[in-house]
Amino acid sequence: ETLLRVKKSRSRGEYCWTCKSVALQFCIEKYRLKEITYLDSDLFFFQKPSLLLEELRENDCSVALSPHNFSSVYQWQAQTSGVYCAGFMTFKSDERGMKILSWWRDKCMDWCFAQFDQENQRFGDQKYLDKWPETFEGVQVLRNKGAGVAPWNLQHCVIEPGPRVNSDPIVFFHFSDFKWLNDNRILLAGNYLIVPSAIAFIYEPYIRELHQQAVKVREIDPSFSRERVKVCEPGTELMAPKTLMFR
Repeated sequence: ETLLRVKKSRSRGEYCWTCKSVALQFCIEKYRLKEITYLDSDLFFFQKPSLLLEELRENDCSVALSPHNFSSVYQWQAQTSGVYCAGFMTFKSDERGMKILSWWRDKCMDWCFAQFDQENQRFGDQKYLDKWPETFEGVQVLRNKGAGVAPWNLQHCVIEPGPRVNSDPIVFFHFSDFKWLNDNRILLAGNYLIVPSAIAFIYEPYIRELHQQAVKVREIDPSFSRERVKVCEPGTELMAPKTLMFR
């Protein structure tokens, strides 16, 4: 009832953020899960996720958080949108994990909007995470440098084939603000500055994979087309601020 009540006051995106903790708790209780991991839909894994879950278990923790690791040019965003990214989170169904998840659910029910509330230090469902390592027991901030690589932390990194970031294998990349503008144009990362090596070793493999998966979907559903989900093919223009490339 509470979830339906707050729906009227929130946008579609804000309501999705509000539902996140509720859905995670429901799945744990309904299916008696030992643990659950939430993933944003714009994450792409280059390595096995188990590398990150093993870190959680090795340190005997109940919740895993992925830091934004903002580069210096975007460090100000930590103050307004949060130190940690709510796009990858793991909760164990033990006492510590459920305590944190329930606390987060209650906070999001009370307030979860796409704006920075400076007085109360809130932004969406995400900035609530800032104090978890200090406030709760059993919170693991992922140390793997390949976790949470994203457009906001690439600017001073060395990107190599693999792909690797500063010699570390990238476990997952967050393709935030990746948009199809039309059949032959893609905006890679909104207003974030993207270095050419990231386009070559991170973005192009991702786009090729999207194309291959779209071909497989068309084999099942021939009506699946660019009109529904636009697919990048040879000749597509890849656009990023101050960087323009042609494939």
